[in-house]
Amino acid sequence: ADKGNGEAQVRLGHMFRDGWVVGKDAGEALAWSRKAVWQGEVEALRAVMDLYAEGRAGLPRDKEEVRRYCLALAERGDLTAQLMMGERFESGVDGPADAQQAYFWYTLAANQGSRLGATLRDETARGMQARQIALVREQAAGWSPSAWAEARWIAFGDTGPQLLR
Repeated sequence: ADKGNGEAQVRLGHMFRDGWVVGKDAGEALAWSRKAVWQGEVEALRAVMDLYAEGRAGLPRDKEEVRRYCLALAERGDLTAQLMMGERFESGVDGPADAQQAYFWYTLAANQGSRLGATLRDETARGMQARQIALVREQAAGWSPSAWAEARWIAFGDTGPQLLR
């Protein structure tokens, strides 16, 4: 982990989070997970998101950090994160509800074969106008995680992941 191995950094972060061998330490869990984010480790994005979502290892729950890391995962093509982003927009947990954004994320999940994504997409569409649906479908059809999968992530302090292009 000290030599920059992202997988080892993720595992060490988990060890500090759960108290395996090294004892529980929220600060160390977060620090090692964020270092793994630097290495482009998708699991590290999920680890940081989970730390803030569940208030694990003594960290406070932080919905803004959860949103940032969930979005980073969703943009990389993570199916579960896409469903979570759809729900966040549908429920308005991060601000005003946005049916078009919810429909977009549910569509991406459905395009990966998610039955739940398809069901939620169709339920969301009931409250939308036909032109809104057509616009979002066009956006979803042109979306690809390939540029995100090739990108490197960096973390600037507490601001969450930022994409280097």
